[in-house]
Amino acid sequence: MALASTYQVIKLFQTLAGLAVITDSFSGDTETNIALAEIGSIVTADSNDVEKKIYDKFPETRSIASSIFSDAASSANNTLTRSALIRVENNITRHSEKKVFSHFFVHIPKAGGGSIMAALGNLLFESNEFQATEKKDRYRPCNEGTVIFFARFREFLGGLRCNLWGSERPYTSGANHVYTMIRNPAEHVLSMYFHCKESYDHRKYAHYMPSLDEWLNHHVERLETGVQNPKSNRMKIPPFHCYDPINIQSFFTRFNSDMTEEELYNRFDVIGSMDYFEKSNCAIFIRYTGYVPPRCVCNDVSTRSRKLLVDHGVVHHGATFNTTDEQMAKIMKLTALDHLLYKRVTNVFVRQVEEIEEELGIILCD
Repeated sequence: MALASTYQVIKLFQTLAGLAVITDSFSGDTETNIALAEIGSIVTADSNDVEKKIYDKFPETRSIASSIFSDAASSANNTLTRSALIRVENNITRHSEKKVFSHFFVHIPKAGGGSIMAALGNLLFESNEFQATEKKDRYRPCNEGTVIFFARFREFLGGLRCNLWGSERPYTSGANHVYTMIRNPAEHVLSMYFHCKESYDHRKYAHYMPSLDEWLNHHVERLETGVQNPKSNRMKIPPFHCYDPINIQSFFTRFNSDMTEEELYNRFDVIGSMDYFEKSNCAIFIRYTGYVPPRCVCNDVSTRSRKLLVDHGVVHHGATFNTTDEQMAKIMKLTALDHLLYKRVTNVFVRQVEEIEEELGIILCD
């Protein structure tokens, strides 16, 4: 088992230290977040040392954390894993008197976010760990749709406490753990167009949608004439009441050309890819819960193909639609920054998956 990083140990102490109010730079909204504890010294990742110092500083957590530390320590080398720390953190935050911004999924429109949120819930509800937990101690992911203010996120859904929220709002540092999914930019642009043109979700505005060529020409002209992108809602911009395709994935991840792979790695606990939907789903679930679903392990053939759970009634899809060379050239122009993001995310995701596999001694299926 791999040692938990110093960063993860500090994250746990932040959780144990209590709650503070911060202001998020995106929304101006005050959010309940984990405060930085006044830690006298950096502790080691040895489980006995961590456990003792936690109990000395925060004795009220003993009943919550003791059994988890006992279970989490490796019998071989008595080290504490990152998955174990997440389980401790989830147990503590779900007993908090205040809503804690523990886990956040940045839902980039038309990049598999709805399917991921549904799949996370399915994996959790069918897990042995969930079934063995009393209802009062259970937690769940909650899809907030287009709600962007944490203060308006639901605290409970279906009688269970929310501790991961998915929302179509850009990245925020206000959450302890952040996840997202990135999509091939060319497929993404086409998916946005056909969603606005064909989906039942968008039928109220479908009559505004022109041909694909006219839609692309409009946004290329915006880009070439230096028209500024909207700073807030990029989902239903005039005149077509459709998504803004100009580097929209970079907008949601707060990515710029100077951002390195290391910075992306530090920003997101998992930044998955639609190219590896099942692997991304499993990686996010493991980092969210600290548990490994049996069907995420590679010897289970049921996970070897991408299965989207939400299709919105669309007939044409970005992954299968054949464009002309001229249309593709325009799409490439609109997504130059997103293509750079996509390239860097590919390497970051490989690293994040390798760390999970090394820590837990498993192979995640594609």
